[in-house]
Amino acid sequence: MLAHLHPHSLLAVDLDGTLCHSEYWGKGTPKPIKENIAIVKKLYFAGYHIVIYTARNPSFRMVTEHWLQKNGVWYHALVMGERKMGFDLLIDDKAINSKDFFDGNIWKQIMR
Repeated sequence: MLAHLHPHSLLAVDLDGTLCHSEYWGKGTPKPIKENIAIVKKLYFAGYHIVIYTARNPSFRMVTEHWLQKNGVWYHALVMGERKMGFDLLIDDKAINSKDFFDGNIWKQIMR
C-alpha cells in the first residue's frame, strides 16, 4: 500500500478530526492533537511535502493559518474549500483512517 511513497511524496493531511479535535470550525478554538502534529513535523523534516487539506471555507484562512502556526504545524501549503487536488496519500478521518495512520504506526512504514 505505501511502497510507492518516498521523501518528496505529496501528503495531504486533513485538519478537523485529524490534527485538531473539531468536527466543525467556527465554534471556539479547537484543541490540537499533539501526537499527530508531532508526526506530521517528523514527516515534514524527512522531506515529505505536507499539504494541509481542509473543507473549511476559505474565509477562515487567516484564523486557520494562525491556529496552525500557534500549534506548531509544519506544512508547505494550505488548501481550503472543496477544491480537488492530486496527492500521493490522503490522511483524513474520513479517508485513510487517521487513527490507523498515526496510532497504528503506518507513518513509520513510509519513513523507512
